[in-house]
Amino acid sequence: MDAKDARSGDVLSFRLRVFDLGLDADRDSIATCVAEEADPPSEGSEPRRRRANEKSVMQAYDRLGLGRLR
Repeated sequence: MDAKDARSGDVLSFRLRVFDLGLDADRDSIATCVAEEADPPSEGSEPRRRRANEKSVMQAYDRLGLGRLR
């Protein structure tokens, strides 16, 4: 299911897979990531604390009205 097809209030679970693309002209690493579908956390499991950048992404996604990420 694409995120744009999700109903408001749906819970979407995913993990990010990082891919190294090589080096740029300055020899800096270039990387990208892909969101992969993941199993939702089990009931009663303790959620881990989110980092500030994760919170920002979650808030931005919530504002789009595409469902909730966990």
